[in-house]
Amino acid sequence: MNKSVLFIVLFFLISCASDSEPINTPNENPSETFSAWTPNFTNQTTNFTQTRTGSLGTQQSRTITVTTSSSSNTTTEETLSTDVNEDNDLFDEIEVVVTSYTASENLGSFAVTEYIVLVDNNNGILIGNEFIDLDYGYLEWDGGDYFCSVDNEFTWFIFGLNNIGSSFSDGNFYGDGYLVESELLIDTETLIDGFDLSPEQEYELTDELVALNDYYGVSFSTVDDWVDWYDENNQDSDGDGYYDFEEVINNSDPNDSNSLPNGEYISPLFCNTETSSLEYTFTGLSTDLSLNAIIDGNYDEDWIQIFSTSYKIVLNTNETYSVIIEGESENSLPVKIFFKGYLSLYDDRNSQAIAPKGIFKSLHSKNKKLNL
Repeated sequence: MNKSVLFIVLFFLISCASDSEPINTPNENPSETFSAWTPNFTNQTTNFTQTRTGSLGTQQSRTITVTTSSSSNTTTEETLSTDVNEDNDLFDEIEVVVTSYTASENLGSFAVTEYIVLVDNNNGILIGNEFIDLDYGYLEWDGGDYFCSVDNEFTWFIFGLNNIGSSFSDGNFYGDGYLVESELLIDTETLIDGFDLSPEQEYELTDELVALNDYYGVSFSTVDDWVDWYDENNQDSDGDGYYDFEEVINNSDPNDSNSLPNGEYISPLFCNTETSSLEYTFTGLSTDLSLNAIIDGNYDEDWIQIFSTSYKIVLNTNETYSVIIEGESENSLPVKIFFKGYLSLYDDRNSQAIAPKGIFKSLHSKNKKLNL
């Protein structure tokens, strides 16, 4: 192609372009802006919907998913230093439940703490539907017992709770009110200086009749029945009021009525008759648990016997005592006894000789019955 032809083609193209409509760039709509999503995530515990509106009127919505997780632990009002149920004590057992709520879209989380009273403890005895306050108590040394040999020494205590006064005790009766009382037999080796409970040690005491039934393989429902059975199954060859094995472990002659136990009396209960060793292991036993009415400083003739299924006592580090007893009354009512506080202590070892108590008294009564 020669130069003249090329020039004509170029001129034609330029002319056509100048005769056409001008090229317009389309106008873009300005960007739409949106307000914040509402409502805020503050205390919602279930799924909810958030909405927002754009600057050009566009409305948007989204579903927020709320997930939950929880944890719990048990504690006490005393540990929390909070009277959760506002009953003027810090004795109750509490479940602390922490529930966490977390929202989707990275909206965060919050937690709710709930305090649930599991056990409402109050100082006193609940027998059936009746509750009796017992705000005072005492623990009194009351002698000792040896089982099978002098190597197995146990110490007796009288334990009492009452609503009469802090100086009310087994040796100082006065006033009117109620008294829960029992005798405790505790392994002397677990005591400090033969009297004080070891701090923070839980002394779990077995009811005497439960222990006797368990060891001897019987199932009597009353102590009297057990005593009758024991009497019928143990021989007194010389008729002196002491059973033969009882005399053997007390170094006297079971065939000589003039040879009697001398010195520290040793109980034959829970002993292997061949080796004279203590076969039944226990930290402590309880006996003679009862609810008594006190009128003008004297026992009322009517009283209620209580059989314990669980009996626990602890000396706390702050020198208070915690006591929880559960069981059944003689007329089949459920019983719970709770106490937490100070006890008046009576150490009478200088004024009393060691002597067996309760059902574990010496077995040499004339009618061959274990004296209660």
